[in-house]
Amino acid sequence: MNIMDVQIQLNELYKEKLNKNNISSLVDKESLSAPLLIKAYESYFNANIKIMYIGKERNYWLTHSSIELNKRGLNGVYDINHNLDIDRLLERYDTQMTQQQNWNKHAFFRQYDNIKTKLVDRHTNNGSVIWNNLFKMAYDQGKGYSKTSKNHSEKLESISKELFLEELNILKPNILIFVTGSSYDKIIKKFLKEYETDEVMIPKKLWKFKYKDKLCYRTVHPDSIRFIKKENRKDYYQLIIDDIQKEIEKGQLTSTN
Repeated sequence: MNIMDVQIQLNELYKEKLNKNNISSLVDKESLSAPLLIKAYESYFNANIKIMYIGKERNYWLTHSSIELNKRGLNGVYDINHNLDIDRLLERYDTQMTQQQNWNKHAFFRQYDNIKTKLVDRHTNNGSVIWNNLFKMAYDQGKGYSKTSKNHSEKLESISKELFLEELNILKPNILIFVTGSSYDKIIKKFLKEYETDEVMIPKKLWKFKYKDKLCYRTVHPDSIRFIKKENRKDYYQLIIDDIQKEIEKGQLTSTN
């Protein structure tokens, strides 16, 4: 299988799970962002270690006021024939992933870049990191910057779970890094029912576990670290990076294309 086949699989998945009929029963659709669709890259597909960096939900995704009203959010990504505009959504993802000069503006992407810098060696094709979210759409309740999709509906949770699990099957990451904070642990456990705890490295702050053949970590969201008292704060991301490097040295991680 090549990268084009992988993207075709992803696109067919998105067409099926996000078809207009399937999302028609979602409540308050006007307050949902456009869905986050993943563009697969050759560098990821060919890497010997594949890492998926997973947030909660994107606070804003094709919802900016500069976009025409009928093109904004979830309702705005379907054409007059109710077809999902996959190309537009993949282009938005690609823009985020390729404009690295803008990553420093956001704590979330600074840590993404930190993981890439310390775990990816482009010369030896050692490692690659791809971005995903637990929830496909962000829910804007008009209560500040941060969006909390887990409070939206069982339907949105169900769609997100189905998509997330299929994305894992298609993209086959070796490592999952959830940067969601402990408040999303119930969602993670619902999505990954076969998980097994390896170690609670720091209570509520850093949890190491296994899901099938995948090594997993859940830690504090990058934006939330500043709210932890400095005397209690750890470099959670460096601890994850160090632990992954130990696992690689032990030969516990292998790629499955």
